[in-house]
Amino acid sequence: MRRTPLFFAFAGVELVRYLLLALTAQPFAAALPLAHQMLRLVAAPNLLFAVGFLFMGLDARRYADYRPLLAVGKAVALFSSLLALPRLFGGDSPGYGLARFVIPGIALWDAIATAVLLLRRSATPPAVEPAQTEPERIEVD
Repeated sequence: MRRTPLFFAFAGVELVRYLLLALTAQPFAAALPLAHQMLRLVAAPNLLFAVGFLFMGLDARRYADYRPLLAVGKAVALFSSLLALPRLFGGDSPGYGLARFVIPGIALWDAIATAVLLLRRSATPPAVEPAQTEPERIEVD
């Protein structure tokens, strides 16, 4: 098992990203009594990115099959952030100030994470299986 510190750092940033999403969405849901809990439930699947990066950090070779799934998920998150950006600059609600700062940062992070997942090669080459040799023949007397 080979640990990859880069992916451990990515897992930490993903936890911060989740907390920022939950914090940023709170002012938009101030009118509804249970909206804060609902927003946390809706944002909770984003924690899977942190877990995926944690596994990649533990053993990037073993969990290499997760890399395309993480890349697609981060690309979808980036697309969602980009869709939200135009609406953020159209309102004057108190929550918009924080969202105007956080959402572009999250979009930038998603773009960086997507690029790293797609472009970074694995630091360790895949395991090479030893050549199959013919079993030793033993003559019976």
